[in-house]
Amino acid sequence: MESGVYEKRVLPRKVRWLAVVTGCVVGIALLSFKWLAVCGIVLIAAAVVQPWMPRTGRWALSVVAPLLGIWIVPMGGLFLLGAVKGETLGLDIYSRGLAFAWMLSPLLLIWCNVALVVEARRVAKDEARSHAADSR
Repeated sequence: MESGVYEKRVLPRKVRWLAVVTGCVVGIALLSFKWLAVCGIVLIAAAVVQPWMPRTGRWALSVVAPLLGIWIVPMGGLFLLGAVKGETLGLDIYSRGLAFAWMLSPLLLIWCNVALVVEARRVAKDEARSHAADSR
């Protein structure tokens, strides 16, 4: 019975991989601010440790991803808008890589946040069903 509860708390592998990819891209985008790149590492670390520490990993992902979204989504939107308008991204590969990461980060963060919310709702629904069955 205990392992069933444990399995419900572990995020699916696809959601954890999405968090790792999102953390990598966000980390690359935040390299333009040097020390803020650590925020991407937090997403990666939370996704990696989540199977061994389900509550801590889920909590870290559920806090860090939305907080990053508050800042990354508007900034990335500005980069996307600039690219649509035809602004130059820079000539060197570093500038283009950062601009691409900034454009991709909001999309990945929104996707990651939606996946986390969907998974949380699924677990809550499963637990409600379980409690209803136990009370009968």
